[in-house]
Amino acid sequence: SATSSLSGGTSPSVTFAVTTAVNGWLNIGHTSRTKLPEFGFDGGKLEMRGSWQKERLRQVWGAQPIEDKVKLHLEQWNRHTAELYFGADAANTEGIYGVSGDWTPVQKSLLVVLVDQFVNLGCYASKASIARDAAVDIPLDDFSSLPIEATFLNMGSRRLYDWISEDLFGLVGS
Repeated sequence: SATSSLSGGTSPSVTFAVTTAVNGWLNIGHTSRTKLPEFGFDGGKLEMRGSWQKERLRQVWGAQPIEDKVKLHLEQWNRHTAELYFGADAANTEGIYGVSGDWTPVQKSLLVVLVDQFVNLGCYASKASIARDAAVDIPLDDFSSLPIEATFLNMGSRRLYDWISEDLFGLVGS
């Protein structure tokens, strides 16, 4: 949380602490600078369709659905990042994070913001299944990291995910 002070004119000063991000979003902390987010997909193999006369008329997606996802390397260890990697805290004891072994992926909304000097690009999924992606990385000469993978899930009639940037996509109709 951040602490700030406000004061003005003859009014008394006020000190406040910001404990949650705007609109309830939680900043999960540092992510790897050398292992950037990796957006990708699994499943959904393209298959060729044709006829006796023409073998290659069109491609269609196979029976398996496409699974869009993003992989992240979390470099800040706390209860929030531990939950994304290990699952819900089974200990509920101060100073201890318990792992029960009956692990199920965590489902949350996800917003990843990429900043490249003056251009901002966000990727928003209203629902994602978040699970560990690989072993905990503990190098000697860098930060340790919790590698996670967030698979985008359907939520009602909402789009699967959105790319957000006025810099890159402008306003509709302009």
